[in-house]
Amino acid sequence: MVLIESSWRFILLVAFISAIVLMVFPLLTVFEGPTACTGSPWKVDTVNIDGTQVIRVAYTCDEGGGCPTLRAVLIDPEGHPHEVGEGVVQECAGRQNTTWYIFQYTRPEAGTPRFWITNEPAMIFSDDYIPAIEGFEPPGLWVVDLSWEGEESGQMSYAVKIGV
Repeated sequence: MVLIESSWRFILLVAFISAIVLMVFPLLTVFEGPTACTGSPWKVDTVNIDGTQVIRVAYTCDEGGGCPTLRAVLIDPEGHPHEVGEGVVQECAGRQNTTWYIFQYTRPEAGTPRFWITNEPAMIFSDDYIPAIEGFEPPGLWVVDLSWEGEESGQMSYAVKIGV
């Protein structure tokens, strides 16, 4: 008798690994983001930019609030955690709706992250900051772990399919 199908076992394993990573590994990047509001103001999905998928993290809240400290880490389909570096991040003070993009871009300097986050659309929709974003590798189910602190605190994990 099979209690959990294989794909569910994988999702549970990734969620468990994500929880461990958020508590143990110092791979979390700090950037500014708005506080949580009533309900679930977060929406995480992918968007296609010139044939390359990026992760979009949208926050929508009609109740306002300040900007707490927001942290993100990615777990790839093979279960490996990845640091998310801070790209161009605009101050979000006073904003109630904010969208961030997590993308891959390899810098030539050693020791820099492969993945970056920005709330500056020009960083990924134009070549104002970087020549071009890169596709996520490997394709599959990626987990985005978000946590925030401020007036309110919270943590959420989202799974997104990339390249499949």
